[in-house]
Amino acid sequence: KGGVFRTSLLAESGSTVNLSGGAFSRVAASAGSSVTFVGGDIRVNGTPADGLLENLRDGDIVSGIFENGTPFIFNRGTDLNGVRLSTAALPDVDVTPIVVGSSSPMTAPAGLRPNQTLTLQEGGFLSHNYAAIGAALHIEGGEVSLGLKVLDSSVQLSGGEINGAMTLFGQSSLHVSGGSISNAGAVNSLIAQSGSQVRLSGGRIGSEARAHADSRFVITGGQLSDRFDALPGSTVLVYGGEIGQGFEVHEDAFLRVNGGMMEGVVANEGSHIRIDGGELQRFNAGGESVVEQSGGRIEDLWLGAGSVFISAGGELTDKVVAAAGSTFKLFGSGFTIDGNAVTNLNVGEALSVNQRDVTLSGTYLDGSTFSFLLNPSGGRVFNGPVFSPEADLSITLLSTAGIQGDYNADGVVGQEDLDLVLLNWGVDTEAYGTPSGWLGMTPDGLIGQHELDGVLLNWGDGTPPATVNAIPEPATLAWFGLVGLSLAARRRRR
Repeated sequence: KGGVFRTSLLAESGSTVNLSGGAFSRVAASAGSSVTFVGGDIRVNGTPADGLLENLRDGDIVSGIFENGTPFIFNRGTDLNGVRLSTAALPDVDVTPIVVGSSSPMTAPAGLRPNQTLTLQEGGFLSHNYAAIGAALHIEGGEVSLGLKVLDSSVQLSGGEINGAMTLFGQSSLHVSGGSISNAGAVNSLIAQSGSQVRLSGGRIGSEARAHADSRFVITGGQLSDRFDALPGSTVLVYGGEIGQGFEVHEDAFLRVNGGMMEGVVANEGSHIRIDGGELQRFNAGGESVVEQSGGRIEDLWLGAGSVFISAGGELTDKVVAAAGSTFKLFGSGFTIDGNAVTNLNVGEALSVNQRDVTLSGTYLDGSTFSFLLNPSGGRVFNGPVFSPEADLSITLLSTAGIQGDYNADGVVGQEDLDLVLLNWGVDTEAYGTPSGWLGMTPDGLIGQHELDGVLLNWGDGTPPATVNAIPEPATLAWFGLVGLSLAARRRRR
């Protein structure tokens, strides 16, 4: 009927378990057991449930309030098939703000129910497997023990420590501005399940954090430790802070870097990475990953077979390896090979570069320059970049004339430029960088009326590219073409 259990509860075949209270990390009902949850407001994935739990899958969220008022959240649905639900009256909820700490006489409730607010201060403590549903938790100090679980709740961490295995469910949000989330005694420091959002602006999140499908991480400061997993369907935006090694981006996950420092990133098959700023010390791109760089600095880049790297700005050092089967696309102007101008170029058309043991130079769209000695063999320790003869290396000429309103840099002001303005209306470029495909004059601050006037007052100015079909904005051109090939290849394998 109550208490805190540090481990899981497993009901073996032939056992009978009636739960009307208690805090558990996991409850599992084996075949042949009799398990009953006694309480109220019991839901499966947010939908009210009664009678018998059945046909549940792993990932299904079972939540509710036990009869003694303790909230519970479980997400291993298959563990709970066959559990009976018994409705009972629940104690009233006190929505008076709760303050727990050495300077407060209040004690922490067994968990937080909808509309409750708790502030944890220095000297305060929340026990194992603490749960909050539809509540607000402010952690200014003190300690939260292992296994904090929150559903449709907000958590603000500005001090103190959460001892790992924290899980966000539903529409929960977490803002870390101080303090730390460790993984002491747990494999994962933090798990953001589908629909949740995390913002890190200070403090520290420990190793082995994970972002699941449809979750979102925004990092503007602080420290994110090693071995982060951006799982399929997740989004991670990095504008600052320090991020450890072993940051993995999985299939259909998206990572954007516009600031901060990342020690090591691995782009797995089917992932999409965009780099507008910041510094990446080591970057490994695997098969069918797509990487776009328009700014920032990459110290050490390795492109595996099937990976695609699109470069229109920023900085790459000599530690570049484009392995056989990889694709390396350069966008800019003023291309030369061994000092001789490349003249057989049309705006928007890619030209393959098959020569090796030559120096390829040019100017990116952002005005920065590059020069690569195209060594045909070598490795990371080789003195200079390596471009395998079997790597697909190409250059694409784009307009850099700076025509007012030509925001996609295709040499003419028109519909594509208008689309860029309207699709990115209100974007703060100082905070979030230049939008994808915006390759002409960089706006200052919010994209709005000034940029719209630039298009409308200069409509039709410039010279269209010398091609039969209209050229979409270069980044989009590359993106759609490459992603199309990637998806087609993936479908063939499946």
